[in-house]
Amino acid sequence: MTSSLSRSEPTVTVIVATYNSATSLEFTLRSILNQTLQDFEVWVIGDACTDQTAAVVEGFGDTRLNFYNRTQNSGSQALPNNDGLERARGKYIAYLGHDDLWFPWHLSELVSALETQQADLVHAMCARLLPQGLQGIWGPPSTGKGYHLVHIPPSCILHLRGKLTWKAAEDALVGVDVDFLRRMSLSGHRIHFHPRLSVLKFPSGGWRAYDPRTPKPQQQHWKDLSDRPEALEHRILTEAAQVLSQHLNPLYPLPQLIRHLMRHLTYWLTLQGISENKLIHPLLKMHLNRTRKHKRKVRGLD
Repeated sequence: MTSSLSRSEPTVTVIVATYNSATSLEFTLRSILNQTLQDFEVWVIGDACTDQTAAVVEGFGDTRLNFYNRTQNSGSQALPNNDGLERARGKYIAYLGHDDLWFPWHLSELVSALETQQADLVHAMCARLLPQGLQGIWGPPSTGKGYHLVHIPPSCILHLRGKLTWKAAEDALVGVDVDFLRRMSLSGHRIHFHPRLSVLKFPSGGWRAYDPRTPKPQQQHWKDLSDRPEALEHRILTEAAQVLSQHLNPLYPLPQLIRHLMRHLTYWLTLQGISENKLIHPLLKMHLNRTRKHKRKVRGLD
């Protein structure tokens, strides 16, 4: 473990849960260090990493970067995030996926938005990037939906410290990130959307991120982020408008459509409390285990 802590408490603690992704992690950490708000600490929590993650963190020579490697792999970000929360000293907590990148204004604008709106949690706009290009933008829930019904990537989120911990994957009937936001919403915490693009998300399944043979897109996007971030923001939003105009009525392949419908059925059963039924609960657990195996395969883990 590496750790160099200053005496004063930072404004933000950034938690980066990671597993054997040293190449992309380097650029993720660069995007943190490039923030206009510099009063932060970073906890990189390895989920029993066996690659060069520790060397990447130490290689920056920045005392704000700390690394802790779990002794046992948990298979999701939930328990590493909890380890980060236990070590956090910041007034606010932010998360950043080990494949994702922040625009330079991410932390400063979210802290300002949270304080101005007197919210408990605030999230930014996020672009979803796949090898074939931009696939969508995450924003606020659509009209009539609450935050207990949507998925917001954790890389978009900043919240007050001491609100909630993360539920382990085997204990959640939905994704751990969906479960976290759902519990935050249902417990009455105030959630606010900050309408500016500040996150680039590279879904691990779309990039087979854990397969060392696949190309890593973070390097080129980092160059654009560091050289001309406003131009990159404008380009992505322009492309988003074009994608929206072309995909108002998308057609999905049958396997993808079935997975999509099953995911929404699982959410609905969970929200209605039906998921705990003695007959339904085992079926949902079996479906979720199959889903997790599928995700491991497309991410290059199996």
